[in-house]
Amino acid sequence: MTEPLLSAADLAASDADQAVSFASGLAREFCGWHIAPPRTETRQLSGDGTNVLLLPSLRVTDVARVSTVDEGDLTDVAWSENGVLTRTTATELAWITTPGNLLLRQHVFPDGLGNVTVEFTHGYDETPDAIRAVVAAVARRLLGNGSGVPVMQEGAGGLLRVYGMARNASPAFTAVEAMVLDRYRLPKGA
Repeated sequence: MTEPLLSAADLAASDADQAVSFASGLAREFCGWHIAPPRTETRQLSGDGTNVLLLPSLRVTDVARVSTVDEGDLTDVAWSENGVLTRTTATELAWITTPGNLLLRQHVFPDGLGNVTVEFTHGYDETPDAIRAVVAAVARRLLGNGSGVPVMQEGAGGLLRVYGMARNASPAFTAVEAMVLDRYRLPKGA
């Protein structure tokens, strides 16, 4: 008899790894960003003509460079940990068409698609415990019922019990799990 290519123990470990990987992907997709670990990215973002730009992250640890197609590298940009970039030079006086006519001009991120380039580092050093708990719950369901989808109803005899799901939630998450992940979900427009 020949040796099997895969042992039962390998299969169990492989199944668990696949379940965790799949559940992690679902959580990242729901939240709209990678969450952990930290990584440095260069992204082309679209300005909207205001002095504020949202990065696709809720945990920014460094912004190395911001540039626009019109102005090149910018030096007047402040950033916050939750991914908000702000042009700090709010206004300046500028001459318009004829000498003697002054205009108050605000420094903004220009309106247009992909016209702002940002190099930034973001992500948690460790996956937050709340997210780990959600990923573990989904992975357990994957291993238990094969689909990862929470049981939405159950019945016995003539009784039927139906459980709710959060609006805009993935069917992979219970209402409570979706509420937990919402704390790490990017706002619209980020």
